[in-house]
Amino acid sequence: MNKKVTTTEKRNPVSEAIRTMKKYGLSQIPVTSAGLIVGSISEKSVLDKVIELEDTNLSKLKVEDIMEEAYPTLNENTPLKAILPLLKHNQAVIITKKENILGIITKADLLKVV
Repeated sequence: MNKKVTTTEKRNPVSEAIRTMKKYGLSQIPVTSAGLIVGSISEKSVLDKVIELEDTNLSKLKVEDIMEEAYPTLNENTPLKAILPLLKHNQAVIITKKENILGIITKADLLKVV
C-alpha cells in the first residue's frame, strides 16, 4: 500500500491533473471534492477524451468532465484476499480508517510483490 495518496480536485483543469500524474509518475489518481473521493482520472480516461474530441487541447475541460467512477474504498482491516478480486475490475483500491484516507493499493503494487 502506498501511504502517500496523490489526488486532484474535480474542479481542477484536466491539464493540471495530467501534470500531477506526470510529476509523480502515476497512471491514475483519485478525484476529490471537499476532501471526499468522488471519482478517478487515468491516462486512459484522458486519452479516450482526446480521441472522442479529436483534439489534444484539453485546457477547457475540468476533471469532473472526464472523471470515471471512484475506486472502491475499504476499511484498514480488510484482508488482502478480499482486496485482490476488486483489483481485477478496478485500477486501485483506497484504504481508509473512518473517513480518513490511509493509502492506495494499485495493480502496479501487486506486480511489485510477485
